[in-house]
This record gives sequence, C-alpha cells and structure tokens, in this order.
Amino acid sequence: LAVTYANLGRYNDALELQEPLLKLSEQALGKEHPDTLSRTQNLAVTYKDLGRYNDALELEEPLLKLSEQVLGNYIPIL
Repeated sequence: LAVTYANLGRYNDALELQEPLLKLSEQALGKEHPDTLSRTQNLAVTYKDLGRYNDALELEEPLLKLSEQVLGNYIPIL
C-alpha cells in the first residue's frame, strides 16, 4: 500500500506506513534481511520525493554497504 501511495504522489501517506513498517521489519527479520533492505530503500525514495535528501542519505549510505555484504555484487534494490 505504501508503494502505491508513493506512486500516486501521496508521499506523506506512504511515509506514515513505511516508517513503522521498517522498524517492525528490523525487529522481526533483522537489518540484513533482503525484505528489510528493500523497505529501507523504499523509505529512502519517499524521503527524496518529499525533498528530505539528508534523511534519504542517512539511510542509503549504510544501506549500500550492508547490501553489498548481504547480496554481494547482485544488488537489485539500488
């Protein structure tokens, strides 16, 4: 639903779902799980869509390193 909201330009609605979902995913699956990595990237994109570039960068820099560790050279979410 959050991705659909974002695709419709309803970024604040997407954000309301994405932030708690990411926290839940980190707790339930761990930060290294591919689903958590994907949710992190989705949230970063929403931050960029809202003009929150520093918030996006704070997610994306560690995400790149973690994704390389977990997925190797195959990083489909970046």
